[in-house]
Amino acid sequence: MKKFLVFICLLALVSFAGLAFAADGGHVNPDAKIDTTPAADYKPASGDVTGTGGKVELVTGNISTPTEFKVADIFLPTTTANKIAVMSNVKITVTDYTDGTPVTISFANYTDTNTTDLYAFLKANTASGDYSVGKFYGFKCTVTDKVLSFTVDKPEVFFSERTVTLATVKTVPTDSGSSSGGCNAGYAGLLLFAAVPFFFRKKK
Repeated sequence: MKKFLVFICLLALVSFAGLAFAADGGHVNPDAKIDTTPAADYKPASGDVTGTGGKVELVTGNISTPTEFKVADIFLPTTTANKIAVMSNVKITVTDYTDGTPVTISFANYTDTNTTDLYAFLKANTASGDYSVGKFYGFKCTVTDKVLSFTVDKPEVFFSERTVTLATVKTVPTDSGSSSGGCNAGYAGLLLFAAVPFFFRKKK
């Protein structure tokens, strides 16, 4: 009987771990704070936008933050992230790519000082793997010599035409009693795991 109970606990632990660490696509925190007003004055020229693995072209014009870019539909890269600040919005088209083959997109002449904790958010057009239709997913940006780059693993999910919302994602202190946005599964799993030895305690 004890072995059976231990097996059940371990099985539950695996399930909790899946909830805690799953989702390459990220984690939704409905309590996150968001500022959708672009903070960076970045407007690339056509020659600043390039791509590897596909043909990337700039769509010119004044591009605002998508009205659907709301915390309930944004998958954040970490379970503790709770603050989103939009830096800029750039609309592009991506064609001539191969489904399932990553496409790297680069924006040159990015001079804003916010270069860390920076992500390019895209809204999914179709469902695939961890991606759900209508949700926003962040792709980590790197900035080297004023060239901002990010890689999209499944371009067929997001393109051809899409607004790229560049935004910083950070974890800032909150009240200890505030909600964690549903990320306590991992802690529950650890507590469950910690309880396993008690099944083996000998009776005195």
